[in-house]
Amino acid sequence: MTGITFRGLLAVAATSALLALPAAAARAVPPPPTQSGDTTSVNTEFGKPGPLKVRTNYASGPCDRSLMGQIMGLQARMEGNHEIASCSDAFPYGFGSPVGVQIFAPVGKKAKGPFPAVVFMPGIAGNAAQYTALARNWASHGFIVAMPFTFWNSLIEVPTLGTAVLAHLNARPGDPLYRKVDFSRMTYAGHSAGGQGALQAASVYQNAGRAITPKFRVVGVFTIQNGPLAVGATVHVPALILGGRKDVVVPAWAWQKSYQFNGMQTAPAYFAVARKAAHLDVARSAKTNPFIGVTTAWLLYTSYRDPEAATWFTGKAWRLPRDKSFDEVLRNRIAARTVVRTGPRTAPYQPR
Repeated sequence: MTGITFRGLLAVAATSALLALPAAAARAVPPPPTQSGDTTSVNTEFGKPGPLKVRTNYASGPCDRSLMGQIMGLQARMEGNHEIASCSDAFPYGFGSPVGVQIFAPVGKKAKGPFPAVVFMPGIAGNAAQYTALARNWASHGFIVAMPFTFWNSLIEVPTLGTAVLAHLNARPGDPLYRKVDFSRMTYAGHSAGGQGALQAASVYQNAGRAITPKFRVVGVFTIQNGPLAVGATVHVPALILGGRKDVVVPAWAWQKSYQFNGMQTAPAYFAVARKAAHLDVARSAKTNPFIGVTTAWLLYTSYRDPEAATWFTGKAWRLPRDKSFDEVLRNRIAARTVVRTGPRTAPYQPR
């Protein structure tokens, strides 16, 4: 796959953090009573690789080969995670460019496409390759994943970079991604500071993205332990906010719930707290990653209307509240009324 790196951000619009306050808080709908017949975990069901082979444009190795990687590893070990994450050579983890876009894409005879796209932002000082387990799993299930990074990874210029690179590669004859990106099924996502940038992008790009293609459409957003510089009231697409109960950097009870999830009133919104997740557990391997299955299910639900994935989010007996991996699961009233409609490239949700 063609490597894409940048020595600087050129012709990328910078936008300040969203400052609007949410309107009256959206009222969450209590989850259904626990039923003993369903003990499946969403991470077990959707945390396994899909049918497609995956390639990426960045080589990676153990993070602890660099000083910055050792510092991040020390924080992870203090949180109880003794796994060694993967890192590329992007500065300061190596001598590569500190600005770039790592891409994970389906390849092989089965990878016909076009595929929905996920633009995922790392956290501040995060290395894109640290999220390899998540990105590979998403791509193997039929998604093109672009992970733009600038070291700070905080505001809307970062997902702008990822979106622009996808548009460039999709339009370049001979590139492996030529005409493989379905811009009518875009998802913005991120971890930590990158999560707040994802919410900003989801607030803006539904209309602005049409400058790239008339068919541009954001079908969803999800954030993992995201930062505070975004509000829910400006998000008008289906949203999933994921927190970690052991996270002391982003307390789940704070902004994630108070003015982000509670401010989402115009589209289905979900809030879930992983029972055992600390802040850097998102970089864990596929077998132990607390967010791998729920994010894959969310993508399959919002982008493909997958009926099995939908059972975790829709219907009166939706399954996510009964997953013991999570100790708090909520959805707003629009989500509670949501039913899945089948049919190609139509709205992934239709409130009754």
